[in-house]
Amino acid sequence: MEKIQQANGKKYRRIGKKVGNMVVIMQMVSVFFAVAVCVVMFRSLTTTMLKQRCTNGTNMLAYLLSQAVEEEDRTQLLDNLKNLMGCEFTIFEGDTRAYTTVIQNGQRAVGTKLSSGLSSTVLQKGNSYVGKARILDEEYLCSYVPTRDADGKVNGLIFAGISSAEAS
Repeated sequence: MEKIQQANGKKYRRIGKKVGNMVVIMQMVSVFFAVAVCVVMFRSLTTTMLKQRCTNGTNMLAYLLSQAVEEEDRTQLLDNLKNLMGCEFTIFEGDTRAYTTVIQNGQRAVGTKLSSGLSSTVLQKGNSYVGKARILDEEYLCSYVPTRDADGKVNGLIFAGISSAEAS
């Protein structure tokens, strides 16, 4: 009788160990998935907030340009706005950067061209664009908004963006 009880005790301990190991594994898996979901949600929320910041940047730039006097220094206006909002800003005349805070090789990147894809979306179709774009070999989260002349025709665009490296 005693041998049967010892055999049953060993059997229950083996089952207990297996159940315990399974519980530990299930806890580890659930913690992993909880952390993964949190990371994905955080990244999504952060990206949404940064896109909103870029959109607010182009809205603010459009407002300031509508209030600006022709003689006002646009480069200084962009620099002040960059210090205030933490975004890079550009004013395009047609598809060419006329004024910018974007620096390339230690110089402002004026005279550089807009990519053909963005030119099609913003200049030709007259649509705004918010998303990712490659600017001078660097990826940005950005907002592009077309500008219009007195007749309502698209004559350029404005840009506000945050370097993806900085955002990360």
